[in-house]
Amino acid sequence: MTSTISGHDKASKSFSKGVAERSIYWEDLETGILCRGRMDYYREDLGIVFDLKSCMDARYGKFQKDILSYHYHQKASWYLDGCRAVGLPANGFAWLAIEKEQPYAIGLYMASEGMLTLGRSDMRQLVNLFSECQRTGVWPGYPDEFCTIELPEWAKVA
Repeated sequence: MTSTISGHDKASKSFSKGVAERSIYWEDLETGILCRGRMDYYREDLGIVFDLKSCMDARYGKFQKDILSYHYHQKASWYLDGCRAVGLPANGFAWLAIEKEQPYAIGLYMASEGMLTLGRSDMRQLVNLFSECQRTGVWPGYPDEFCTIELPEWAKVA
């Protein structure tokens, strides 16, 4: 995988002139919660946070689904907002998606503004919920009562 990245023109250039595993710490102004993040790779000269993701399929539509399924858009907005909070340039968020099996194909993707806006909204709700739970000592969980559960529609045999 490493040699594939090194041999890929755009990927190798993206992961140069920056800092790997850069940690940032800040206080959320709305709640006072202490926040942190550790970026896979940060290019201060570009103001871009890069995230390296291994995946089964790096094609656009498949990785798009991974972003939603694994909430990568929330992480993207979190890191960009964290950079801004500590005074670092934050102009964009990019993923280098590399497939786990040979030939280790690579997909390079930049988060759209719409994706970042949704991620930021989601993260705001989560930080507010975390703050409320810390304040009250009440944490959300599963129902205390039994409920009837069905198989998903796709699993039902006609």
